[in-house]
Amino acid sequence: MAAAKSDPERAYDALTEKRARYDLLYSYYEGAQPLVYSTEHLSDLFRKIEARWVQNWCSVVVDSALERLTFKGFAVEEKGAGGSAAADKLTELGAATDIEIEAYDVHKDAFITGEGFLLAWPDEDGGFDLYANDPRLVHVFYEPEQPKQMQLAAKWWRAGDATLLNLYYEDRIEHWVGPKNPRSGKAFEPAIEDVEGNAVAPVDDNPHGRIPVFHLRTTRRGPGGELRKLLSAQDAVNKLLADMMVASEFGSFPQRYVITEQDTSKLKIAPGQLWAFTPADEGVQPTAAGSFPAVDVQQYLGAMDKLAASIAIVSRTPQHYFFGQGGTPSGEALIAMEAPLVKKCEHYGELFGQVWRELGEFMLEVSGTAYAPGSVSAVWGPTQTQQPISTTMALLNYVKSTMPLTTALRELGWGPDELAQMEDDKAAEPPAPSLGAAISGFARGVPGAYPAGGMAPAVPAPPGAPPAPK
Repeated sequence: MAAAKSDPERAYDALTEKRARYDLLYSYYEGAQPLVYSTEHLSDLFRKIEARWVQNWCSVVVDSALERLTFKGFAVEEKGAGGSAAADKLTELGAATDIEIEAYDVHKDAFITGEGFLLAWPDEDGGFDLYANDPRLVHVFYEPEQPKQMQLAAKWWRAGDATLLNLYYEDRIEHWVGPKNPRSGKAFEPAIEDVEGNAVAPVDDNPHGRIPVFHLRTTRRGPGGELRKLLSAQDAVNKLLADMMVASEFGSFPQRYVITEQDTSKLKIAPGQLWAFTPADEGVQPTAAGSFPAVDVQQYLGAMDKLAASIAIVSRTPQHYFFGQGGTPSGEALIAMEAPLVKKCEHYGELFGQVWRELGEFMLEVSGTAYAPGSVSAVWGPTQTQQPISTTMALLNYVKSTMPLTTALRELGWGPDELAQMEDDKAAEPPAPSLGAAISGFARGVPGAYPAGGMAPAVPAPPGAPPAPK
């Protein structure tokens, strides 16, 4: 029976194994895609072609979901004392850590590779260090019996001529160091000094009782992400595009031919030039002239469009992201067309929201701010395309049904910052005039022009008029 591997060896194997796969996925997202041929013979024939043509639909699929899933911050339900203080603290920490920018980066990583990582740790000034980390540099191991329970997290990075490796446990953080290009996990040893030669402890205590790594996954079983199921279709699109460009380069213009026995070296191609040929002798090939048609690129464009439609169906991305529409769809039609994408993003919001909730609770606990269990939640921006008329009607219906305005706006996607700004604007507004003041001002022909106290001056009653009722 083989000996069990040490944790540095496990971390090295996991990080090394996924590096090549993730490099490939990032290259597809960024448009640096290889040109794939069906046979090795064709690959050899076209190897000397230096130009590369890419129609990058992978970035469209990722970006369309990324722009819909917008993290707006945290909400804390006030289930008792401390709710408002907890919300204010999370807003303060979120602003200090640029949490919305980090959210954008970690969500992009998750859509490309299937996972994203946030590392959070309190700093010396009472704030937080929060960073989205490249998934090629971080890996998390889970307990086999409890798949939701983290067992160990590992992060490595290169510093000068060394590779540093941190192992995060619930009770400690271990620091390891290895060569610049380690070939196995056995090359790492406990770090006793940093890259500048200063003495460091190989093990630090973790007083917070949890691993400070937050793992966002698009699925809990097997590889995830938006790109894995699209690579073959993207390869086919690029191959057709390359074929079309090569064909158009060699066959864009009609090629003319002449079948004759006379000398053709003096024939010239020029405007107004007339070619004269003598008939062929009897019994030989007749004299003829003609032209080959130019290459029809529509056959390539049609096949590429069909592949793009397949990518749209598989990824649940609206087809108007890939094709121009014949007309402008109505608001309701646009909502129906985008429904699969919206549903997908809402599902991701549920998955990622659990991790964001854990991060919010961790930030409150470490900062010593009280909160009620289960009161912290992630706030997302609207996933649907906003239609001003539809949104206004929805808000009016919410308010008419006696729903509080703040709750109605939250249902429509307003985050804590927008709601707080609304309260500040409301407090800064002057008090509204009374109904009597409004009527009096209107009678004087100056609607809305009232004294600072909000009351219009009394209008003298005409002579003989009865006194006004009190």
